[in-house]
Amino acid sequence: MPRRDVIETMRRAVVVCTLAIFLGGCIGHGSPLPPSLSNTATADAPTLLARPLKLPAVPSGSACPVTPVTSRKVDVTDPRGHGPFYLGGPMPQGHFPWNKTVWILVDGARGPVLFRGGRVDGTGSLKFSGSPADPSEIGVTLSSGGGVIATFYERVIDSGAADAFYVFPATTGCYGLQVDGPSFEDVIVITAG
Repeated sequence: MPRRDVIETMRRAVVVCTLAIFLGGCIGHGSPLPPSLSNTATADAPTLLARPLKLPAVPSGSACPVTPVTSRKVDVTDPRGHGPFYLGGPMPQGHFPWNKTVWILVDGARGPVLFRGGRVDGTGSLKFSGSPADPSEIGVTLSSGGGVIATFYERVIDSGAADAFYVFPATTGCYGLQVDGPSFEDVIVITAG
C-alpha cells in the first residue's frame, strides 16, 4: 500500500473512533428522560398524578395503623400491600435518607408506578430517590458520606415491575405511601422510628 493510502486509512480510522467515542459518551447525557424512565412512564405520569392522594388521617398521639406484613409469598421480604403492588423490607428510620426500600408488582401488573406520600399523624414530608414524576420538580441532592449520592423528590415514577429506591421520611412518625399504576392504586402505612 502506498504511504499516502496508509495515512488516509489511518486518518479515517481516527475520525471514526473519535466519532464513536463522542457519540457513545452522549447517549443518556442531556436527554430529558433519566435513563430508568421510559417514554411510556412519562406519558402516563400526568394521568397518574391527576389521581387524588388518599392518605388516611391519624390523630396525633394515636397508634399508627401500619399495613401488616402479608402471608403471600412474593419476591421481597416482609411484603406489605394489598396486591398487585408489594413494598418490602424493614420500616424506615425518620430523618434518615438512606432507607433502602424494595418493591415488586405481581399477577401480571405492569408499571409505570407513581410513588408519593406524607406523614399522616403530623407534619413531615416523605421523599423518594428516583426519576421525578414531574420534570419541573426540584429535588434535594444528598450524600451519605460513604460515597452514595441520591436526589430525593416528593413524587417519583418508575417504569418497571420491580425495583428499589431510598425513602426519606423527614421526621419520626406515621407515614402513608400511595402507589398508583395504570390498573391499581394502594396506600401502605409505615412507621419511621
